[in-house]
Amino acid sequence: MITREINKYNIPIQTYPIISYFDNTKPVANEMGKLEYALFIRNLPFKIGDLIVPIIYLAPYYAHDVVKLISIDEIHRLVKYLGKEIGPLCLRLEEVSGKTRPAPGGALLYKKVDHEHIPLMWKGRDIVDV
Repeated sequence: MITREINKYNIPIQTYPIISYFDNTKPVANEMGKLEYALFIRNLPFKIGDLIVPIIYLAPYYAHDVVKLISIDEIHRLVKYLGKEIGPLCLRLEEVSGKTRPAPGGALLYKKVDHEHIPLMWKGRDIVDV
């Protein structure tokens, strides 16, 4: 009978330091406590089902700029935190095409869309969904 023996070689791998020029976009340790995070979610200016838009956009809005808030992550330890300008990444968003965005949105980056500034595509979509 023929048998084979597998030998593992321990070859040292030379590592180089990784330099990132985008250190401000790396998730850092959660800087909010559980109570602070719960109060933050409670005091958000929008709720589930609202249409929201990034705060830098001005009315009138295009349909692809507006997103629907479908859920808010309430579990503190699962939420990533990018900084004081962005806030916790806890918003799950849906686009006008019906696709859910793969990455959660930062809570401080969005504002609620007033009823008179809702794009026609969103108004038509809400009528069909009912």
